[in-house]
Amino acid sequence: MEFLRFPLPEKVDEEKNRGNISIAMKIIDYYLSMDLPNEMKKRLEYEKIRLGLIKKDYGLVEKRH
Repeated sequence: MEFLRFPLPEKVDEEKNRGNISIAMKIIDYYLSMDLPNEMKKRLEYEKIRLGLIKKDYGLVEKRH
């Protein structure tokens, strides 16, 4: 899991911290379309999965209230 050492691009991190998961995922898709080192691609793919889980969990919490 060496790829976790790579920091996320600033824009992805900003949108994630603002709770704009869909926007952060679109930015990740943009970066994944670029020619990046393999470890950075793994980091972005991992973050996209993680954000999807957060979005799913948040949606479930919203429905309970």
